Amino acid sequence: LPIEWHFVGRLQKNKINHLIDLNPVLLHSCVDFDLALEIDKRLKIKNKTMDLLLQINSAKEESKAGIMPELAIEEYLKIKQNCKNINLKGVMSIGAHSEDKEIVKKHIEKYPNQPKKAYAVHAGLFGHPRRFYLDS
Repeated sequence: LPIEWHFVGRLQKNKINHLIDLNPVLLHSCVDFDLALEIDKRLKIKNKTMDLLLQINSAKEESKAGIMPELAIEEYLKIKQNCKNINLKGVMSIGAHSEDKEIVKKHIEKYPNQPKKAYAVHAGLFGHPRRFYLDS
């Protein structure tokens, strides 16, 4: 039975090489351009690529990691343009922890200029991760 590994959580820079060697299907939590650059540099050395999601702190809570929503598009484009060994697949949001769909939706909809049919994973959506299109 083939197993596909996903990495979810904070990635320390001193653990990047270990993660690359595990060859995960997807890194869910790239928190900013600086981390992406460091991952990209090490991927290049190992002649590998990696799929990842940019993490957005849509709840704007200090206890949560990720880029602020108003900076997300700029950060996303910088990673796309500068990190050739990274396949940026979309975003992952850690929004409000709530069972109320409207509260969760409010945190997702606040992204400025979000593209139609953008792919996202929301880690706080009704108790477990869900994939969805932002305009559905």
